[in-house]
Amino acid sequence: MLLEEIKSIAEQKGVAMQNLRTKKDFIHAIQNAEGNQQCYGLGNECNNDDCCWHSDCMKHNHENRKIGKRKRKKVKKHL
Repeated sequence: MLLEEIKSIAEQKGVAMQNLRTKKDFIHAIQNAEGNQQCYGLGNECNNDDCCWHSDCMKHNHENRKIGKRKRKKVKKHL
């Protein structure tokens, strides 16, 4: 989902948006407004298929794991 779409959802939910910068910030604020756990993008395994952020979150977590592996490899090379 694109940031503009997420901003629209946040606005509909009455989320104060002035201090929100990233997609993750917006989604956490929406999750909080809905009374849900603010878990998007935290790298947790998730079985909550009913969550509207689930597929995007799993993609986000997968991409972050790839980046983390690359950074660890670079650090090992410098040692």
